[in-house]
Amino acid sequence: MVQNLNLSSKIYYHGEVAEIYDIENGKIINEMTKSNLKMAPNSNFNLEINWDNEPFKSGIYVIEIEGDADGESFNWSKEFKI
Repeated sequence: MVQNLNLSSKIYYHGEVAEIYDIENGKIINEMTKSNLKMAPNSNFNLEINWDNEPFKSGIYVIEIEGDADGESFNWSKEFKI
């Protein structure tokens, strides 16, 4: 069992076109931190991010997730388009 899993995420908006971009130039539109989560090994779960019923605009987004658990840290990022 993975104990004390800590996650933080940031979602950046880059506008209509973002073929080449620097994450630092994107506008952070949502941030979230969750602590002391537990997770079974070799499993996955849905990470809920609260949007307060705000709609997404069309465009290019990047999500970054950083985490640590049991003395190890990791990060993951993914670009997506709406």
